[in-house]
Amino acid sequence: MKTLPALLCTLALAAPVFAAQNDTLVSFSTKGPDTYADGTTALDGESYALVWVKNGAEFAGFLADGTVADPANSKCLIAVPRATGGCCPLTVFQIDADYAATLEGGSYSVYLLDTRVADGENGYVVGGAKKAVNGYGAVATGIGDTAAQAGAVGVTAVADLPADLPKPVIKDIKMVDGYVYVTVANTVPFLKYGLNESADVEDDGAVYEAPQSGSAGDLLFIAPADGDSGFFSVKGGRQID
Repeated sequence: MKTLPALLCTLALAAPVFAAQNDTLVSFSTKGPDTYADGTTALDGESYALVWVKNGAEFAGFLADGTVADPANSKCLIAVPRATGGCCPLTVFQIDADYAATLEGGSYSVYLLDTRVADGENGYVVGGAKKAVNGYGAVATGIGDTAAQAGAVGVTAVADLPADLPKPVIKDIKMVDGYVYVTVANTVPFLKYGLNESADVEDDGAVYEAPQSGSAGDLLFIAPADGDSGFFSVKGGRQID
């Protein structure tokens, strides 16, 4: 169970949901299979987000860092890891009456997120909405104090990158027993990074396998030292190419 101020997500299985008389209940489920934009089935633990949108506005979508693109007209109230077996079981969002009153003049929508991140083996794992949002797709839009059930839903939109992205910085290079150890700082979780080596500073060179997701800490790349000299660089790209 995950809570935010004045908002509760109930993992509704067999137990009944008890709410104060004036609380708002928004429930939803999907039959599946829910899919990512590349056609693969949503991983277990993938997130679904409850969004509030002001009347008269259209939802401008998510940014790759998990925030909404238009915070003046929309809010992401909560995102919960609910995907199981390619669908979302019945989930109930309970919004406290006092908090719901501040959201009058708008409606609720539910979105499937793509929060996959590189796992270091050229595969992907669910990283969580607070780390990365690659894309999103509507489950139900414009809903109120009601239940919504969808069939198969999919990720249909790409999350835009935030402005002023930091550039990765190589902070240390060491050569030990025929391998080069490259320490990289200033990365972000919603991008993955690869180490490039080239014989010429103007050549992009080869990208080593096993890209890594950005982190609040440093990244360490280990590559074979081919020759006595070379140029290394680090490049970032989206988690899902």
